[in-house]
Amino acid sequence: ARTLRYRPIRPDLVAEVRGGEPGMVEPNNPDSPEYVAMGSCGPGYTLVVDAMGKPAANIGDVKSIQLKMVNADGFITDGYIRDLDPILGYGFVIYAGGRTPKAARGVMTEYAANVDIQCGGTLVRPGDLIIGDDDGVVVVPKHMAVPVIEWAEEHEAAEKYVLELVQKEGVPPGTYYPPTDDFKARMRRERSS
Repeated sequence: ARTLRYRPIRPDLVAEVRGGEPGMVEPNNPDSPEYVAMGSCGPGYTLVVDAMGKPAANIGDVKSIQLKMVNADGFITDGYIRDLDPILGYGFVIYAGGRTPKAARGVMTEYAANVDIQCGGTLVRPGDLIIGDDDGVVVVPKHMAVPVIEWAEEHEAAEKYVLELVQKEGVPPGTYYPPTDDFKARMRRERSS
């Protein structure tokens, strides 16, 4: 994970983050936290955004082109997204709270790149492992990544073995499910012989 934190909009915060004077038209700033966060991504990295769950889009097709250019794997926000159809053509995975034509301007502003954030109520720290599929997203703390992956792979294999056995034996899934440590040991023994 690479992370980006947004905060509620306030003229002095916008001036601090983007440069300029409070109350002036918001200038462009390529060194703002959102561009720093996107630029820190690359192959194998996903940008995870704390947009405070606001129903406004902090990213659209123009800004997200930077994620495409650095070959990021994905983008996750608890806020909303706009311009989804063109972004889908960029080739990375997207999870968002919803779709909207409403931009973040006037609702929130980027605040900090690659710091601890919350996204959807879950703590995300830079470097954490992000795993997503059609069921949703899981955040694995970076220090736990290897044992969690090993457990998940074995558990997935055990579930497949349960499916094989219940169909072969014609018994209810509850005969073997959920797979216990003893069941997994049996699976390892039978698969190794």
